[in-house]
Amino acid sequence: MIRKLLIGLIALAWSPLALAQDISVPGGAGLATPVSAANGGTGVANSTTLTFPGGNDTAAGLATVQTFSAANIFSAAGAASTPAVKVTGTPFAGTGTTSFPLVYVQDAAATASTVLSTTGTALGVNAHTGVGNLVDFMLDGVSELKVSSAGTVTSGGTIVSGNGVTVAAAGALSWSGRGIMSSPVAGTVKLGNADAAAPVAQTLAVQNVVSGTSNTAGSNLTISGSVGTGTGAGGDIIVKTAKAGTTGTTQNTGATVFTFSNLGVPVRPSFTVSALPTCGAGIAGGMAWVTDASATTFLSTVAGGGANKVPVSCDGTNWVIG
Repeated sequence: MIRKLLIGLIALAWSPLALAQDISVPGGAGLATPVSAANGGTGVANSTTLTFPGGNDTAAGLATVQTFSAANIFSAAGAASTPAVKVTGTPFAGTGTTSFPLVYVQDAAATASTVLSTTGTALGVNAHTGVGNLVDFMLDGVSELKVSSAGTVTSGGTIVSGNGVTVAAAGALSWSGRGIMSSPVAGTVKLGNADAAAPVAQTLAVQNVVSGTSNTAGSNLTISGSVGTGTGAGGDIIVKTAKAGTTGTTQNTGATVFTFSNLGVPVRPSFTVSALPTCGAGIAGGMAWVTDASATTFLSTVAGGGANKVPVSCDGTNWVIG
């Protein structure tokens, strides 16, 4: 009897593990979860056989930190209120170096972060230089939303924000191959990108009636100055442009050419007669206001040197009063 027992123990030591009952580990319960046949089991709970093909395989234990060095596949399908994979822990809130995300994709070659959120993070990715995308969400193999390693977000659909969109101070809002809007200084929104040696002409337009639609009126474009309250006046609408300067590379300064006053009347630009731009075909019909006319005769060519304030118009050759 003793001889048979010794032979059995020796055979067990040199053969794949085969147990008749659940496997028990210190501080743990038996093997109650089925082990598939492909992994050495029978696929039945409380399996009578569990085989480790290798000589140094390790079984994962509950409540123990695990490191998986081989690929793992979870083939379970989700069920009602039961996801295939679920993480129920709480993100750790510590320092900028210890607050690892609850689920963390960490490239072994990546530099460790020192600016982690101290209030915790649910999902994090830390990649290494050379990786194309940090995240890529696909539908049937086609990318629908991705974040590149440079932080560029590319969407195949519409991005909807419930609380506005913020662009960095030096950034721009652009349409691929089309318009660009930027903000060079506080309180200024500019059509086009940063100033350049060859600026691109810009057009601000309103939606039109599509061709093929019969007898349909277009819509208005309303430009509104800031409104005040009580006795506070509203803001004017001011149109500026820059005249040519002297030879050089210094950027010229814009000057007011027309003002739509908050009082409800358009205001012509004011000049002395000598400062009026040259009247020619290019500005025929242009209007201005002079402050030193020598006469007030209607439609006479204006001359300076006086103290009369009169409106003037360019007839294509001369500035005339009226």
